[in-house]
Amino acid sequence: MPILHFEIHVNHNGLGLVSGELVEWDELASLLEPINISMKN
Repeated sequence: MPILHFEIHVNHNGLGLVSGELVEWDELASLLEPINISMKN
């Protein structure tokens, strides 16, 4: 089973990256959903 490790800062808007970019929660969910489906999680 794969394990993902993120080095990030979390806030109520999403994940703050070192580059200053923000990955919003909805965007992250849509990116991880296919992995969860594939893994039957």
